[in-house]
Amino acid sequence: MKKIRINKNTILNLVIAIASVLIIGGLSSFFTNASSNWYTELNKPSEFMPSIIFPIMWSIIYALIAITIFLLIQNKKMDTKSLILFIANGLMQILWCLVYFTIQSLLGGVIVIILTLISSILLWVNVYKKDAVCGYILALYPIWLSLATILNMATWILN
Repeated sequence: MKKIRINKNTILNLVIAIASVLIIGGLSSFFTNASSNWYTELNKPSEFMPSIIFPIMWSIIYALIAITIFLLIQNKKMDTKSLILFIANGLMQILWCLVYFTIQSLLGGVIVIILTLISSILLWVNVYKKDAVCGYILALYPIWLSLATILNMATWILN
């Protein structure tokens, strides 16, 4: 990986990466209410993690996504396919929050999260092929979504 020089373009690329992730995270959280009666009263699997883990993990994942976007842009490896996959993943994250928490559809949430998981794997493969380091940075995202998909399916089954 080459050395990053700090200039106007570097700062602009960093702002783009951070802003894109903040927009997705902000819109996702707008549709999320993990303290609602509906959510707290759901039957969850006994393996379910404490609620505090979710915002911590998503903060880490969003930071890693921002780093990946920045490095791809900075190293001129962000092509149209990568951009479409990043946008699709962001939109699907927002859609999951809307379907699961706002519409309160467990089955809809399972369907959306499975599609998001597939999309995240496609994104990861695409990024890894362009830049292995960026692929390693992004790897936690589909791994976390795999776990989240299992928890979503289990919650749907229990309810």
